[in-house]
Amino acid sequence: MSEPHPQTSLESPLPPLPWPPPRRRRRRTVEGMTLIEILIVVTIMALIAGAVGVSVMSAMRDARGKQARTDAQTLSSIATRFVLDHGRCPTSAEELVEAGLTNRHGRTEDPWGGDYRFECEDDDVVAISPGPDGVFETEDDVRP
Repeated sequence: MSEPHPQTSLESPLPPLPWPPPRRRRRRTVEGMTLIEILIVVTIMALIAGAVGVSVMSAMRDARGKQARTDAQTLSSIATRFVLDHGRCPTSAEELVEAGLTNRHGRTEDPWGGDYRFECEDDDVVAISPGPDGVFETEDDVRP
């Protein structure tokens, strides 16, 4: 009798695997987050909040500038009528309210809390806001 060919043998040269497989020792997992993970999340949130804050502040600055420009255009038109009615340049936006030419809902300041100034030359009247720094004759003055 001949021996069976090794490749056709049904028996494996490896020892049989135990069934059910033995449980491996698992590392005990701790529920929750580590301090480093929390710091990473807080840092990411701070970066996002900072970026949003910068965007919001920039948008508010732009909105105030546009509001001041629009108000200056409106006040310039109203001041032109004041000059035609009274023959002189108005000294303040409050004077336009007192003359009954505008209501302004009690608000005669620019968006930064400064007062508008009027410049009258010939038939042209211009209302000027001192801008964010509150000082006239600087580069941030707002004109219509």
